[in-house]
Amino acid sequence: MHNLISSPTIMAFLGKALAALIDILLPVIVICFIVTGLIFVTARGDPEKLKTAKMALLYMVIGTAIILGAWVLAQMIGDTLNAIKEP
Repeated sequence: MHNLISSPTIMAFLGKALAALIDILLPVIVICFIVTGLIFVTARGDPEKLKTAKMALLYMVIGTAIILGAWVLAQMIGDTLNAIKEP
């Protein structure tokens, strides 16, 4: 796990906090995708239940893209700042 208290700078703190958040959210995302798959299976061709399952899948994909996109963006910004600071 990440020790947030031992961070020497605010950037290190934010990096550790984001990493801890990702560590928590990734299993939640996997579980939600499994539940969404079960909704599809239990729909058994019922149009209303299939519509619900499709919306759940759409929201899961959008949420996952936002979470992982934020992580990638934070990594890119952190790497850029570290590259600027090194010379």
